[in-house]
Amino acid sequence: MAFPRAAKNIILAVLLLYTCGLAFFTAFIIISMKDLRSVEALEYYSPPIPTSILDVNNKIITRFYSEKREVIPFNDVSRHAINALIATEDESFFRHSGINPVRIIKAFLVNISSGKIAQGGSTITQQLAGNIFTGRRKNLLRKIRELWYTIKIEKRYTKKEILSFYFNQIWYGHGCYGIQAASRFYFGKDARNLTLAEASLLIGIQPNPRIFSPLSNPAEAMRRHRIVLNNLVRAGNITAQEGAEAYNSFWIEYRSRIIAKQRTAFDMQDNHAPYFVEYLRPRLEKLVGYDMVYKGGLNVYTTLDINRQKAAEKYIKEVLANQDIFFQGYMQQIKNYIDRLVLDHLDLHSQLYGLDQININQTKIKQRMNEILATRVTRQLKNFSLIFGIDPALNITHFAELAGLSALENKTECAFISIEPSTGYISAMIGGSGFSYNNQMNRAVQMYRQIGSIMKPFVYAAAIDTKKITAATLFNDTPIAFENPDGSLYIPQNYSGKYYGYIRARTALQKSINATTLQVLELATIEKTREYCSKMFRSLTAEDQEKKFPYNMTMGLGSGIFSPLELATAYAVFANDGKEVIPLSIRYITDRDGKILRNLEEEFYGDRIPSQVIDKATAFIAADIMRNVLEPGGTAYNENLIKEFEHPSGGKTGTSGNWRDAWFAGFNKYLSTVIWLGYDDSRLSLGKGRAGGTLAAPVWIKYNRDVLMNKKNYPFEKPESVIEAEICTDSGKLPGPRCRRTMTEYFLPGTVPEEFCDFHSRENLQEMEFAETIRNMKKSDRPDNDDKEKRRRFRTPKSGTMNSNTGIDFSSFW
Repeated sequence: MAFPRAAKNIILAVLLLYTCGLAFFTAFIIISMKDLRSVEALEYYSPPIPTSILDVNNKIITRFYSEKREVIPFNDVSRHAINALIATEDESFFRHSGINPVRIIKAFLVNISSGKIAQGGSTITQQLAGNIFTGRRKNLLRKIRELWYTIKIEKRYTKKEILSFYFNQIWYGHGCYGIQAASRFYFGKDARNLTLAEASLLIGIQPNPRIFSPLSNPAEAMRRHRIVLNNLVRAGNITAQEGAEAYNSFWIEYRSRIIAKQRTAFDMQDNHAPYFVEYLRPRLEKLVGYDMVYKGGLNVYTTLDINRQKAAEKYIKEVLANQDIFFQGYMQQIKNYIDRLVLDHLDLHSQLYGLDQININQTKIKQRMNEILATRVTRQLKNFSLIFGIDPALNITHFAELAGLSALENKTECAFISIEPSTGYISAMIGGSGFSYNNQMNRAVQMYRQIGSIMKPFVYAAAIDTKKITAATLFNDTPIAFENPDGSLYIPQNYSGKYYGYIRARTALQKSINATTLQVLELATIEKTREYCSKMFRSLTAEDQEKKFPYNMTMGLGSGIFSPLELATAYAVFANDGKEVIPLSIRYITDRDGKILRNLEEEFYGDRIPSQVIDKATAFIAADIMRNVLEPGGTAYNENLIKEFEHPSGGKTGTSGNWRDAWFAGFNKYLSTVIWLGYDDSRLSLGKGRAGGTLAAPVWIKYNRDVLMNKKNYPFEKPESVIEAEICTDSGKLPGPRCRRTMTEYFLPGTVPEEFCDFHSRENLQEMEFAETIRNMKKSDRPDNDDKEKRRRFRTPKSGTMNSNTGIDFSSFW
């Protein structure tokens, strides 16, 4: 029987459509399989791994990462975690070949009946394929490719290997990737030590950490936790009683540990030197690229020594705490004085005459409210908001904190930098009172301040090197006016307000005498001193020189601006026999397999011979003079501390005007270290008498005492060209027959004194003995101008005030 024509056309159309559909489906499959990678890539798969920053002893300082991940072998995963994963995500994992049709159909029916995606049908192998090869977008093309990868993975790898890949890949929230990182973040332990409750919680988190994290959503985490434990009971891994006990005991303890939503693995990491780490970060990114720094699993071997860093932090915290206490008391006294004698009167006038612009009453109310917010409200409100996740409360505390940020301006700040003269290694670095979101400025590197008397040794070294003076040269320390290059006059005052008369260069630097320093600068000339210092500070541009070495006499007293790192580098030259020192922070970098990518020490130094910045003999003499700064009579001498420290060392204190900056720069053969204390607001004073020798020098002594405790004494070696000669300590000349005090002094060739001392005639000796008597007397026993009886008893051998030979101004004693 013949088919009607219309029926034939229908059949042909169906066959055509089927053929076209088949062709389309075939083409779709072919396109889907295009550019597929081999699953062997799993063996060489390199997930993003943190970069480790290590110190000079290979101790971890911190890590850089975009994903917190630690790859571990299968045997290091808790058995509880394996059982919980299989019971929850793929109960037939060990029985199927990667795809579970029954699970897929069951999930399809559940999702249809619920009207939403309530259950997934993917096996563990499918999830792994999706995570690594195809991504997580839900479409047919991706699903086909995922199935292909799943089959290939199952054919090539064992079930244990698949589980190992899986546990190291999955995201657990808060920046944690892999079960080891998650275990450390949530519980502070290795994955091998996870308990039943802990392991089941982590497995419950992984489908959607944003929803199931116990930190951001504890209620959902608890619900999900119960599901996983019930799955373990149903699979026969644990009993119902064990599940209930695990759940109850865990949440009773853990709920008290729930913390703020914003907390992540990034916040949990240790950082033993945050200012140093941030100093490295941009350099690393430039050297190897951003992705390699945060995902490459590099090992960065730095120059920092964690032990030295800890010692520095210990003593910096100690002096900061003491200074803050002093400053608070100091400012309270001033505030009380102003409140009592000024504000109340102004307030009265503003009220009487309606002067709103000086309405002190409103200002006082605002100040009082800020104090109440800071001490009684903000902290409690913040704790409340963190526990219950109330964002408006967090906003209130945030703005309250911003309102009080001005208090940071009155917080004592600091900088500490310590480098090795022989290698340039940066051993310790502190850039402020505490690294935080609002205190990230690295003052050890980024801060430029006036350095005061820290500049003086460079002036003396320049004059000695050019043979304008020697350590024995005698100066007359009296009030004197100096002419600047522009014709203006500059009259310096000594820090103590006293003048010493005739004094040798060595003693003048030991006592940090201003007037004598400028006499030295005048002899060496500003031009030559600037040229000389530029070599030590490696100041290459005219603009840089102008900032550091102003073209006037104030340059000699440290009116230029420097960073602590620049100072530590320049002082290291004295300890390094006059050779240049270039700071180094990174020694070398290796990839995740240990292969060296960059050897900065080799690239930077290699066969390069450090240039001789200043003559070795000059460096030795300058260093030897600065040793006196730490000895009796020196501005950094501390009898209680220095006796505990025996390493040959030199240094110099520095204090800027009105005690705004307290400095100490010290060095020995092991370390060159600079310490600064002050306020970010350079108008603020540390307080009367809070000088470099009082605040910064003790920190230097304690730090060096601790870190060099087990090191042998390493003296400054005298070069052969340096000549030793006996001199009179009063005149600086060769000793004469009447000289009572002599010493050995060091000289450059051609600078040894040729004249014998004529300082000690009988008359001069009487005057000097009298002066010494007065100096040694208590102030209350010294004769006053108006006390004729005392003046008769202590009458000078001659009635003049200044003897041309001795230079002793007796009027300065009363």
